[in-house]
Amino acid sequence: MLSQQQNRNSIPDYISFRGIILASGNFISYHLSMKVIIFLLFLFSAAYLSGIETDQSLTEWNQTRLGIQKNGMIVLGTWAAANITVSAVQLKKTRGQTRYFYQMNLFWNIINLGIASAGFVSSLTGSPALNPDETANQYRNLTKILLINAGLDIGYMGIGVFLIQRGKISEKRPERLSGYGYSLLLQGAFLFIFDTALAIINNSSLQDFLTS
Repeated sequence: MLSQQQNRNSIPDYISFRGIILASGNFISYHLSMKVIIFLLFLFSAAYLSGIETDQSLTEWNQTRLGIQKNGMIVLGTWAAANITVSAVQLKKTRGQTRYFYQMNLFWNIINLGIASAGFVSSLTGSPALNPDETANQYRNLTKILLINAGLDIGYMGIGVFLIQRGKISEKRPERLSGYGYSLLLQGAFLFIFDTALAIINNSSLQDFLTS
């Protein structure tokens, strides 16, 4: 009798775990190619920086600075566009927790796409005609913003974990809490890696500029 009760109690956990695996598996499979593109874009940025000549002109340094911002926005925009496309398709095919997972991905990356678009335009219209102090300050400001964002990203992941745990005990639409939670966990993790990597690349360029 006790064994039967234990088996019944284990069934919801198994179903929940299986749903998580299915949701994550679908998302990862659709985004594998996008991850490769993102990785290559970061490599391109790193290779570009490593080839910078330290005796380049001040204008060229500012062009480099704006180029880092532009490449970063291309990476963020690519991630956002991929999420929007995949999520829009999957919303029509999925139900329950998985559907809420894609729903939050869609909402979240509409905002990401807007940020990436604004940042990309800013990188194209920014003036390279700055003096040395202004150039260094622009470098520092971007690094500061990225590090602040990285801290916020940790908060997003924390909220995701909270929603996942809440979904396990809530009686009111637990699948929505869990789906949103796993989405925030994924998006927060990507943004943390993105913001941290871009901050490192930008700060590395700043150090090269200061020592040139």
